[in-house]
Amino acid sequence: MNKQRDNKTGKKRAFAALLFALRMFAPAVSGFIISILVVHYFSKELWGSVANISLWVFLFTGIASWGSKDYLLRQFSLEPSRITHVYSDSLLTRAILLPLLSAMLYFLTGRDIMLWLYCTAWLAARFVYTSFEPIVIFDKKFGMMAMTELTGACIVAAYLLLTPTAPVTEDIIIVLMLADILKAVFVSLFFYRSLSFSHSVINTKHIIAALPFFLIGMAGLLHSRLEQLIVNTFLSDTEKAYCQVYMNLLLASMAVPSLLITPVTKSLYRASAGTFKKIRIWLLRFGIFAAPLSGIAVWCIVKFVYQFNSGLSILVAGILFCIPVYFYFPAMYEAYKNGRQTLIMIVIASCLVAGSISGFLIIREWGITGAIYNAAFTQWLMLLILLINSKRSVVSDDDVNVYEFHPTEPDL
Repeated sequence: MNKQRDNKTGKKRAFAALLFALRMFAPAVSGFIISILVVHYFSKELWGSVANISLWVFLFTGIASWGSKDYLLRQFSLEPSRITHVYSDSLLTRAILLPLLSAMLYFLTGRDIMLWLYCTAWLAARFVYTSFEPIVIFDKKFGMMAMTELTGACIVAAYLLLTPTAPVTEDIIIVLMLADILKAVFVSLFFYRSLSFSHSVINTKHIIAALPFFLIGMAGLLHSRLEQLIVNTFLSDTEKAYCQVYMNLLLASMAVPSLLITPVTKSLYRASAGTFKKIRIWLLRFGIFAAPLSGIAVWCIVKFVYQFNSGLSILVAGILFCIPVYFYFPAMYEAYKNGRQTLIMIVIASCLVAGSISGFLIIREWGITGAIYNAAFTQWLMLLILLINSKRSVVSDDDVNVYEFHPTEPDL
């Protein structure tokens, strides 16, 4: 009887982990589908032009989120009876950022009125859609969100496959905007019980309380998009497309350690120093094989599927980029466990500053090759800083509740 119950529980947890993985990789898969269709059926220059605009829309969506995901998840745990009130206040409060971000988009879209209006509507749709992320995580509706994401990609793909004439940048922006509006409407209807604006107020305390989460998230977002921002400033539309495709695939490969650790995430916050050592060794052994394979897979996709001219030097840079995350990921979790969020923010900000300086010097001279090597440099710099700090702050096993790590143990 107990064995049957354990088997059932194991299957449920395995299914939950599968849905989480699907949700985690759904945006990357969606981006891959859309980008490959544009590049294959139309041109690399067209995708580079779209990527240039979408970068700002996605960046501004991150600003408008204002660290709400991590902040609200903590508040939901502390005040489960006030989830609707807290969430609605957060949504209303953060919405006041949209007019300012829209004004900035006006200048970034070349003061093209129609393109600006489309991008503003797209930003608003993404703001609503992504704002439900903490609710999705708290209620574990990963499958629904993944299907919504992939449905949006299918809508865009259908347009690209069926359009009788070659689209221009504005046409693709409109379709992306409409797909995200439909996604935002659907999730709003699905989670309508989580919305209640009758007693909601613009709460400036939320802006202040969520500020640390925003700074960490924003520094991380800028750090991950740094090379694309520099490339968009200096290089051609074809090179913009190349950089966007390559970096997005590399960033997707960085999700692998997170996916491996997810089944025991809850337990990590009561894990001992010895447990983190076991995790580091286990991830290191896995990463020795997984990192080179990830780098090679990304290079092959870019070269043979997208048909960008990728040399062996870029292959080496991609492999170097993929390695550090397997080393520093457990160190980041250990820092969070020990309440050292400020350290993470300082590390990411330091890498952002160093990467910006080196990026402006290298990318102008070496182009895309310089961009990938610069991204690898910031990854190794982050690893070095975190390893130095982790050695300075070793926590004794006696100071925490000991949890023994087992790589296959589910905890979803």
